[in-house]
Amino acid sequence: MGNKLQLRKGLGFALVLLSVFSGGLSLYFLTRLHLRPFPSSLALSRADAHKVHVMDRHGALLSITFQNTWNLHHIVPLHDIPTLLQHALLLAEDQRFYQHGGVDWRARVHALWQNVRARQVVRGASTISEQVVRLLHPRPRTLWARWLESVEAARLERRFKKTDILAFYLNQVPYSRQRRGVVQAAHAYFDRDLETLSPKEMLALAVLVRAPSRLDLARDAKPIEPAIRRL
Repeated sequence: MGNKLQLRKGLGFALVLLSVFSGGLSLYFLTRLHLRPFPSSLALSRADAHKVHVMDRHGALLSITFQNTWNLHHIVPLHDIPTLLQHALLLAEDQRFYQHGGVDWRARVHALWQNVRARQVVRGASTISEQVVRLLHPRPRTLWARWLESVEAARLERRFKKTDILAFYLNQVPYSRQRRGVVQAAHAYFDRDLETLSPKEMLALAVLVRAPSRLDLARDAKPIEPAIRRL
């Protein structure tokens, strides 16, 4: 009787191991099947535009459209973006950007705990690398998509340098009114160039990326004031 019981336990354990192994194998192949390739470079140019633009004889643009998928006309290198603005966006969106490998598991666990305590989604934990993946490979917002974004974020960081990923993000992050990137946002919200922004205006740009359609300075600046003070 004892031998039969041990045999059943051993068989049950073997079946559990087989199920875990087969499930892991299925997840591996399904993930590989749905991963998408990255471009050869994160540096975009006007040559990537799909619309006709009018230029003068010196090559200066006479017409600019904001209907493109990407910001192709107001791209600046990372060293031309004010350090305070870079730090503010990192603080607001991804404090451990230079420490993690694409996914910040510590922040994700902390966000999960906060959401469970609040019984609603009060905080996300997407890294800048995951947000770049979301820009490059738009998908429906599902748990499966989040898993693929996590895997692709790790692959993104193995392929490109942190500075390249951050520069792409700062030039392409969506704001309201179809503006993309901090240069277009500075022009749209403050009618100013980046280097002329005040510290408070830079902090505002860092806060506005969290919900660009809901937080719009053109309608009301009051909702972002508490978030600016917390940065």
